[in-house]
Amino acid sequence: MEHPVPPAGRSPDLGLLCGLLRSKKILRGGPLPRTREEALDGSGWCWCGRTEQILGPDRAVAHPDACRAGRSCYLSPLDAARRPVA
Repeated sequence: MEHPVPPAGRSPDLGLLCGLLRSKKILRGGPLPRTREEALDGSGWCWCGRTEQILGPDRAVAHPDACRAGRSCYLSPLDAARRPVA
């Protein structure tokens, strides 16, 4: 199975990733990831913490290159930390 392809033309370091982006590496803790390398482990897989799927609520792929400010479903890490657990 192939990995989802992130949107073309996105810079890998535009600021903080969405606070709801999840990966095994992110869940291990540490500083807030800002790049794909800081967010992804060797598998390269991640998912949206809101939908618990590889697609976000906007039906676009959850990926460090795409889950950034400007996306309609983006939530800053601080706002995500304040979000009640559903």
